[in-house]
Formats: sequence, structure tokens, C-alpha cells
Amino acid sequence: MVGLSGYKLKLAFHRHFNATPVQMLLQLRMEEAHRLLEQGLQVAQVVYSIC
Repeated sequence: MVGLSGYKLKLAFHRHFNATPVQMLLQLRMEEAHRLLEQGLQVAQVVYSIC
């Protein structure tokens, strides 16, 4: 769809964000989990909301 192979798309993503797409997704989820925990949600609620 974007005119790039999967490899080239991942390579460009890594160059731009200095992380793989999977690493970026994990980082975003962890940041959101941290935010929700600081707001007082229980761990089970946070797990359910970010997955």
C-alpha cells in the first residue's frame, strides 16, 4: 500500500524512531500503563485497558 517492502518500511521506521515497531508499541503501552497506575487504577484494570 505504501510502496515499500516490509523490510524497507521497518528500516525507515527504525531510522526515524530509533526503535522497531514492536519496541515502539511496547513503549507506548508501558507509558500508558504507568499513567493509569498513577491515576489509581488497579493493575488488573490497567492490563485490561491497554491490551
